[in-house]
Amino acid sequence: DYKEGNTDLDWYYNPIKAKKAVWSKIYTDSHSKVNMITYTMPLYFNNKLVGVAGIDVSFESLKKLILSTKLYDTGNAFLLSNDFVFLVDRSKTD
Repeated sequence: DYKEGNTDLDWYYNPIKAKKAVWSKIYTDSHSKVNMITYTMPLYFNNKLVGVAGIDVSFESLKKLILSTKLYDTGNAFLLSNDFVFLVDRSKTD
């Protein structure tokens, strides 16, 4: 059922509507029960949509990577959502 109103297919339709690559919100995969985040991008050839490519990333793995990143002596990495909400921030996890 590849209809635009099917919310299970947001991964497919969101980058097409945006006409650019997009990150999903954090969600729990229904099969693995793992917190995930998805990056998807529409693919065009001669200005015609030919598909959507994407990758699912374990959010816990991404969070560990961000929290372990050190910038000089006092700096740290963080992750913000599209609306500037902190998703990962060392000062909010200690």
